[in-house]
Amino acid sequence: YDLLIDAINFLDDSLKEKIRLVIVGNGSQLNNLRKKVNEYGLVDEIKFKEWMAIDNFKNLIASSDFFIHPARFDAYGSTTLAMSLGTTVIGSSGSGSAMDRIMHGSNGFIYQSEDVKKLAEYIKQLSTNKLLTKNFSENAYQTALSWKPEKAVDIIFSNVV
Repeated sequence: YDLLIDAINFLDDSLKEKIRLVIVGNGSQLNNLRKKVNEYGLVDEIKFKEWMAIDNFKNLIASSDFFIHPARFDAYGSTTLAMSLGTTVIGSSGSGSAMDRIMHGSNGFIYQSEDVKKLAEYIKQLSTNKLLTKNFSENAYQTALSWKPEKAVDIIFSNVV
């Protein structure tokens, strides 16, 4: 999430003022992330929430304009949940489910996990083009419907065994 905070900091001030990013969790890097947000002066734009009940997490994702999965490495994460809720995803090349499910430029965006400027570019595109975000969201939901649970299990097992 440090790279996501860097990406938000790259945005023009006029766009930053419109951004409301919520980072959910309370891992070992939370204090470092809070410090970075304070150093960049992004306390109005970036909020931290502790882990929440799954229904509350789903409601947060479903009511968001888009979901960002900025993992350097995540075997199979929350991209799947966001897409099943019809939410557009920007996913890094380090987030396994994003790489499997996002069709770049059709139902979301994929970027190299360390490429903060590209992430900022995609955030800007989705923040300023509501029609694009809507189309991606509809396509993300259709993608989620087409994925049977067995398919994900097969992918996980083929990469573990």
